[in-house]
Amino acid sequence: GCAVRNCTITAVGEDGVAGGIVGNAYYGTFEGQPGVYDCVVEDTVITGYAVAGGIAGKGVPTLINCSVKGGSVTATGEAAYIGDINSYTGGYAGGILGFIYNSQDCAILSCTADTVVTGYSAGGVAGYFYSRYGTATVQDCHSTGTVTGKYCAGGIIGMSFVNSVFVD
Repeated sequence: GCAVRNCTITAVGEDGVAGGIVGNAYYGTFEGQPGVYDCVVEDTVITGYAVAGGIAGKGVPTLINCSVKGGSVTATGEAAYIGDINSYTGGYAGGILGFIYNSQDCAILSCTADTVVTGYSAGGVAGYFYSRYGTATVQDCHSTGTVTGKYCAGGIIGMSFVNSVFVD
């Protein structure tokens, strides 16, 4: 695993995507694809315009056994609608993952977030979490701290399509 401690990470341009470990990654599938495993982000301030995530900003299909402790995750943009993967303009913040709109399965497993999360759509674990043709799974994850969303907020997921998400 890896660790980031006591940092400030900022991506403030119109397409700015910030993450504690990974800012922006290309989409992939869950099974057999690279992801982020066993990483820790502590006491770090993460700010993105479009997307911000405590571990990953956007596009990482698999996050397992990661944690965020202290600090804050903030997305400052103002959009709430996504017509396709390129049409969002911002505001998605998640304690672990800011945003994923994947065409295959994706998962956040055994992750914890104890941080302040703020955005247009904000979630304690994921700001926007959706798998178009597969299943988006959040399992054995925990969130503590404060989550504030201008449009929507959730202790685990800020925004998603119900038929694609499995939360356990």
